[in-house]
Amino acid sequence: MTMEFECPTCHGVLQVDDEMAGRVIRCGGCLSTLRVPAVAAETWIPAIPAEDSPPRPRAQRPEWTAAESPSTAREKPPERPPPEIPTRRRAEDATDFDEPFPRDDRFRRWRNEPPTTATNGRGIFFWLVVLGFILSILVIGCCGGILFLLPEADWQWHESRVGGFKVKLPGPPQANVEDAVGLRLDKGTYAEGTVYLKRAETFMVIYRDIPSTNERRQRNKTDEDELAETIDRLLKATADGKQPRRKPITVNGFPGYDLSYQGRSGWYTARVVVADTRRYIVLAVGPRPNSSHAREFINSFAITDPQLVAEGQRRQNQAPPDTDDNNPNR
Repeated sequence: MTMEFECPTCHGVLQVDDEMAGRVIRCGGCLSTLRVPAVAAETWIPAIPAEDSPPRPRAQRPEWTAAESPSTAREKPPERPPPEIPTRRRAEDATDFDEPFPRDDRFRRWRNEPPTTATNGRGIFFWLVVLGFILSILVIGCCGGILFLLPEADWQWHESRVGGFKVKLPGPPQANVEDAVGLRLDKGTYAEGTVYLKRAETFMVIYRDIPSTNERRQRNKTDEDELAETIDRLLKATADGKQPRRKPITVNGFPGYDLSYQGRSGWYTARVVVADTRRYIVLAVGPRPNSSHAREFINSFAITDPQLVAEGQRRQNQAPPDTDDNNPNR
């Protein structure tokens, strides 16, 4: 036997077997769950025909299932084919493994790789190189322009009354000229000179008062010992104690040496003279060895102190004739 009842949600008529009474089913129209009543509100009971009358045929009704009803059948939308679930790679996109994989956008999306974009122009490294080249050209041009505007050497005599000497300089004397080559002078030691910027050359005369020759003799110390000690101090301060060649000379009757060596600030051309009570270091520092400016500066050095000039003249008169033509100041 079957029974019919109404869905409380969509009010559709459902028809189920009597055995489903009390069970939970799903409505075919609204798909809501509901419980089948124990006694249906509208239960159809077939009529029992009388014995004297033939049975009346029952009108044929369409058999609706629990999932469908006349009301839900009219409202049911047409069935649509299930959507196609995309796969990572379709069969037509598959390639033979004997050939290389195509590097297209589909393959990149499958590998979760961002698509590469073509870069137009140059990279950042290229522009950094170009910028560095332009800056170097500007720096070289500025330095060249500054050097071109610097004045040429104006050689002039400089006479020191305190130091008792005279010498030619390529420009006016400057204070603290020893700082240009990183020299530190002891107390009682002085320096006079100038810096020629156009060639990066430094010219100076360093002098200091010392005991006289007679006082040194009492201590068993000769002029030659004083010269050697002065040269050693100079080399330690400028060339880490290197021993260059030494050429003996005589300046205004006093002994000395000419030196030329490469030191911390470039090439050094020096003349060291011990003039009785005063010690002189005539020093030229520049980028080139024995430059014309350095030789002109050193060869122009002369002692002007009256007492020292008289002592040098006395020594020249007592000394035997000197045949060395290399000293213009003997």
